Amino acid sequence: MTKDVNESGVRFEVDQPLAHDQSITFRLVFRDFEGGEPWRMAARGKVIRVEQNGPGYVVAVRVTSYVLAEAPSAD
Repeated sequence: MTKDVNESGVRFEVDQPLAHDQSITFRLVFRDFEGGEPWRMAARGKVIRVEQNGPGYVVAVRVTSYVLAEAPSAD
């Protein structure tokens, strides 16, 4: 589950811990609240913080590169 996102980083919850300084690749899909098509972000980043949160972990990632695109239609 995504907690926060901005152009320099993202924070999300995961079931398994990630290593500090680990390089990861991830994708996010954003809804358009005005009824338009959703869009997606494919990104790479480095893990900068890992915190245990109950049975899971909250991970903060510094985004090193990303690409934005419209999400494919569900039709």
